[in-house]
Amino acid sequence: GLAGAMATRVDAGGGFERVLPARSAADARPRGKPSSWAWTVPAVGLGILFLCLEVLVHEEVTSFLASRFRTRRDLVDVGGVDEVTRPPAATSAPTERSEPPAASSPPAEATALDWSMLLPDVETDARVFASRGAHATLGFACYSSPIPRADKQRVAITRFEPVTTRQDSVHHITVFGCDARVREEHGGVTFGPECAAWKFARASDKNAASPPCRVIVYAYDKGADAFEAPTDLAVHVGQGTGITHILFQVHYLAPLPEVSRREKEPWRPEPWRDASGVRFSLRFAGDVRDASRTTPMGILATMHTRMSLPANEKSVRFEYKVGPFSKRMAPDFAAAGEVGETDDQATRGAVTLVAAHMHGHGMLRRYEFGLVHPSATQGGLETREPIGVLEGYAGYGADQSFFSLPVRRMEKGSSDDKWNVANRTASVRRVFMRPEDSIYVRCTFDTRGGLRGGDGVNGTNATGAASAAATRSVAYGVGHGEEMCGQLVYYYPFAANEEAVWGAMTRPEPRDDDAANVRDNELLTFF
Repeated sequence: GLAGAMATRVDAGGGFERVLPARSAADARPRGKPSSWAWTVPAVGLGILFLCLEVLVHEEVTSFLASRFRTRRDLVDVGGVDEVTRPPAATSAPTERSEPPAASSPPAEATALDWSMLLPDVETDARVFASRGAHATLGFACYSSPIPRADKQRVAITRFEPVTTRQDSVHHITVFGCDARVREEHGGVTFGPECAAWKFARASDKNAASPPCRVIVYAYDKGADAFEAPTDLAVHVGQGTGITHILFQVHYLAPLPEVSRREKEPWRPEPWRDASGVRFSLRFAGDVRDASRTTPMGILATMHTRMSLPANEKSVRFEYKVGPFSKRMAPDFAAAGEVGETDDQATRGAVTLVAAHMHGHGMLRRYEFGLVHPSATQGGLETREPIGVLEGYAGYGADQSFFSLPVRRMEKGSSDDKWNVANRTASVRRVFMRPEDSIYVRCTFDTRGGLRGGDGVNGTNATGAASAAATRSVAYGVGHGEEMCGQLVYYYPFAANEEAVWGAMTRPEPRDDDAANVRDNELLTFF
């Protein structure tokens, strides 16, 4: 996964076997009428996982946001795609680890806190790895906790750092922003279908109250770096945002065992005690990067959950388009018009795209996405603006990080280095998305080998033999031998309000968008 979120269904055969396909157009309807709960939308698609996102696997299984991201270590002042350095860690900020049932508050005088929200040494037994057969390596665990001081003030999150006990087995961690209702059914550590299928982020039916977790605020995919927001930006939580709690889902994808072990039923990975999670940099009132001094960011996620690729092909291109987002992101576009980011009338009222986690698995070789601008003067013709291109995509690892936009990484020896040169200048151009714009995504795969990179062994399975998955089609999914093509994009401004009675986030309902977006991009029904 993209961003790393996944929703799975409990199969009668005993486990979470696959991610469910996207809903039909008939299901593309609002979850219900606005009520005292107030509808909260994942702003940026995930807001975005998702950009998710990571999950939503093909036929008969559930969804997942998250595909993995590469996080450039410093998005504050990128002096070139290959010249990014991590800002020095704050040495004065106290640290705190979240323990169930709640995290204690930092000293009242502290204006910054490095808050570690980690699983409390969870045993990865049958509660986590509930599937058998082909998806026996697939597991899930969720954990929720209140955010320090978020019940009393607005808090800015400026950095997200993933923590993994076993990096080879944690496929992604998807982090959701939630209101206090998450404690009722999803407090502490949870397992099973409620965790795997994102029950905390999905309304049970169209008339049900909105779920407690409405947006993804961050996602990690295997091997990604930490994400540091630009100095004048942050993810806002706490008073007035509808977010007082964090819930994250850890999606495990254990390495494949030797064939001889796989043939023995039942088989599950050997349990270990896991303390994976995320370390957050929190800024409180009075800090130089507190909420009053930073602009709020959100996430927009795009993912095509019905992707199916022919196997045994050296170069397979898959492309889709989503948007426009004028309804779902209406508050953000309105806020952008008030901010007056630029004097250019053509971009007034446009949101600014900041950084992207472009996600795929071991078979992805090239990733490209950009904006589609409709033309009012050229007979309905569209123009495309590429804003994120990664040649030589390397699967799990640094390419799962967030890259500052625009970015274009060319393969060695390429003469087309115009973008690279531009990104090494001090004045990197901003990327604006208008209400009428759409997003296109284009992925190129090499489907020879099937499990390439899925278990850390390029082109082979755990025994060194060619993957059997290469003899069939390659489907969208979160397991070994399956692929994704999607992204999570941070943007600003992100505008959300808090419902008066329950403190839930209020935003446009995502299903106000057209049926095609809902059908092909399950993540967009959440964020």
